[in-house]
Order: sequence, then structure tokens, then C-alpha cells
Amino acid sequence: MPAPYLYQQHGDQYAPSEFCFGPWAQQTQNGAMVAGLLAQVLDRVESRVPMIPMDFHLEIHKPVPFRHCRIAVQLARDGAKLQVLRASMTDGVAEIAHATLVRLRDAPDLAPVQSITAHAEIPPERLSRMESRRPFFQVIDCRLLRGSFSEPGPAAAWMRVTCPIINGFPNSSLGMLATCADAGGGLSSLVPTSGWSYPNVSLALHCHRVMAGEWVLVDSTMRTQGHGVAKIFSNASDQHSSFGQVQQSVILEPKSTRATT
Repeated sequence: MPAPYLYQQHGDQYAPSEFCFGPWAQQTQNGAMVAGLLAQVLDRVESRVPMIPMDFHLEIHKPVPFRHCRIAVQLARDGAKLQVLRASMTDGVAEIAHATLVRLRDAPDLAPVQSITAHAEIPPERLSRMESRRPFFQVIDCRLLRGSFSEPGPAAAWMRVTCPIINGFPNSSLGMLATCADAGGGLSSLVPTSGWSYPNVSLALHCHRVMAGEWVLVDSTMRTQGHGVAKIFSNASDQHSSFGQVQQSVILEPKSTRATT
């Protein structure tokens, strides 16, 4: 059996594997995989000097069909201290998602000012892998620290991507982070997945350093006052300390009344 991967690249087109099936509608892609793909594509673009990916923002305009999609990358700014990249995903007719990555120059020789202290959370090696038949969890090693995907309320879990995001290429830290961070919605949902859907339409990552290693701890809380929408706030940490925050915007709908947008 061939090794799993998320996408196969053919020039500027990317074909999803079976692990990219989404949870909300048939023949659509999981937003987490779309996030990881676009982050990985942008993070592969070279820069003139070493840079740190500081801000990644993804917007999904409509359900991403389960077929190959084309990604076009634009270098909007390529300075010595700032680089801005944009990626557009199309289905051959119209744009279905776009992402922006902001990088700042890395200056390790400057005197460091440390504002973050190490955390003392239980490491992933001491936790059991969550068992699930969902395609997402076949390639994402998830180890619950607090809470649950099946119990409403805040929760935290260690996660890592166990296969190439793009077949034949090593995963970047940003690509792995974006793939795992999208799970914050399901991790912290205030409504049961059995009767509700909560597709993510916007994902924003804000980091002050590069994630170290392959494990990310996503500690998530959902906030809503009704109106059919919610915001998810997540802290992102590796095994050293926290390194960023994640924000998501989701649409809350009973599955019986959900309509395709």
C-alpha cells in the first residue's frame, strides 16, 4: 500500500487524496487540508534573506470541491525586512479560496527580549492517540490533553501531521501548523457534531516565532452569542512554549437545515 499524502502536485494544480474528504458535505475537501496546502505552497516561496512567517490568513469563499484545484502565487512585496505573499485557489472557473502570508526578517544577532516562559503541560508522548475513522484523524496524530471532540466546551490537544502535505516534499512548520490549527473548531465546539455543522470560512495564524518540532498543542475556546455564527480562539504551543494564536470564524447550522453557500 503506498504511503499516504494529502495532495499530489502537477505543476500549478493539486489533486486531493482520500484523506482530504471534508466532514460537512459529500465530495468536498476538509478546510484543514486546504489551509495546510495553501500555507505549505506559500511557505515554499524563497526570500532574499532568512524570514519568519508571522501572519497567515485564509478565507474560503465556498465549499472546496473534491477535485484538483489550481493555485497561483503572487509576490506582493519582497523587501529586505518584509515579504508579502498571496495565493489564489481556483476550481478552473472562479476563486474558491485565497491566502496571505506576511514574513519579517529574522535577526538572531539582535539582543533577545524574552517575554514567553516555558509551559509545563503533559507532553504528547505520555498521552494516547485518539482513535477515529474520520479521514482527518488517519493522517493527524491527535492526543487529547483536556476536553474532547465529542463533549461541548473548551478543549486542548497535541496534534501532528503524519504524512506529506504535498507528496514528495517535506512539510514546513507553517503547513503543519495550519493543518492542525483548523481543528480548533471541532475541538472547542459548543454544539454536538451529530446535529450541527460549523464549517470554517476564515483562519488567521499570528506567530512570534517558528514552531519547533512536529507537535503543536492547540488549546481552543469557542465564543458565540447566537445569530448562527461563532469565533474560535486558540493558543498554539510546541513542546518549549507558546508561539502564537489562532482565530477562526465559523457558520453554525443544524444539519437538517444546512444549505450550500
